[in-house]
Amino acid sequence: MIKTNPGTKYDVQWGLSPRGERQVRNAAAVLDAMGCEDPVLYYSNFNRGYMTASMLIEEGIASWSNARATYRNYDPRPLGAYEGQPQALMEAVWAQDAKDAHIKPPPAEDSMAPDESAESVFDLFRTCLETYTRLESIYSGRDIVQVSHIDRTDVWQAALTGYPLERHHELAFDHGEVRLIDMRGYDEERPEETLKTCVAYGSRTLERLVEDGYCDVA
Repeated sequence: MIKTNPGTKYDVQWGLSPRGERQVRNAAAVLDAMGCEDPVLYYSNFNRGYMTASMLIEEGIASWSNARATYRNYDPRPLGAYEGQPQALMEAVWAQDAKDAHIKPPPAEDSMAPDESAESVFDLFRTCLETYTRLESIYSGRDIVQVSHIDRTDVWQAALTGYPLERHHELAFDHGEVRLIDMRGYDEERPEETLKTCVAYGSRTLERLVEDGYCDVA
């Protein structure tokens, strides 16, 4: 079911399942193997985001003193009239995104602010710019772990690496997946070549950890 309304963010029934908890423990192992050191942890304050952040802290990846709960810029993408509908409707959303990054899903007519009840990919991109401008100005040179939701995370990667926004879903994360984006090697004179080396996919690290017996398959 599609659940993006902030009014449900603290509802415990939309937290992590036992499988989700195993995925977060594996994510912690991947972050450690990737060399994540004393990071700042930004997380969505939806219940599942908070639970994920809490488990990462329990696993020793970060500390509460460096944890920051966030709101709109890390919330799930608002989907208007699709709220509460079957997850299968997301295929229609992504097909629309592929045609035009500026088109929003239909608004929720019963919302107090219908125009704000749904966001386009370009809306996500705009908040992405706000997010990274702030992070770069405050935490330049530090590791940052971000915990958010599908669509927002793949738009982040598209924005950082110059991938077409309309095709953001091609970069969709699996549940509990870790990706390391390191822009220190980015060369403006060779963007296409260097962008390929800026992203390290944690799924490959996880496969190695499972093979070596450090993680269980979630």
